[in-house]
Amino acid sequence: MIPLNIILADDHEDSLEVLKIFVEQHPDFKVVDTCNNGEELVEKVAKHKPDLVIADIKMPKLDGIEAMKKSMQFRHDLKFIFVTGYDDFAVEAFNISAVDYVVKPLEMARLYAALEKAKFIVNLNEKEIKGSKGSTKKLPFKFNGDMYYVPFKDIFFIEKIGKNALFIQKKKLLQRTRD
Repeated sequence: MIPLNIILADDHEDSLEVLKIFVEQHPDFKVVDTCNNGEELVEKVAKHKPDLVIADIKMPKLDGIEAMKKSMQFRHDLKFIFVTGYDDFAVEAFNISAVDYVVKPLEMARLYAALEKAKFIVNLNEKEIKGSKGSTKKLPFKFNGDMYYVPFKDIFFIEKIGKNALFIQKKKLLQRTRD
């Protein structure tokens, strides 16, 4: 697997160093840059186009939440985790679609759980993008209590009959009952 590129942002040099050490020990992630304030974070997101940002909330010039909002104006799919000493910004963080919210003091196990969640979401988004280009798009349906996935390219014809649907494929005939 290609490591996900990460930018780290924290105005406390010690916290930034600990965060960098923890992230660099995980083989699925690569720190491409670090910064100490929100304005610098926005600039570095524009420059590096990272897969993930891990940011503190209380930073000079521009706080972490505002920096993410600005960054998302040009990187709509940007994923980010907040690592902060303040627990009272969690609702606002999740309102702007934060992947996770980790409260300091930073624990490696908690950070790794957040990183795994972010990795899953980034990979899921990549699969959706590939699927939208037609390469792996499939139609899900239930038949006799089991789930099936039929590639769109294999569907010849679909007919709705009451609450049922009739799928005609190149070599198969499948019928789906509505639940």
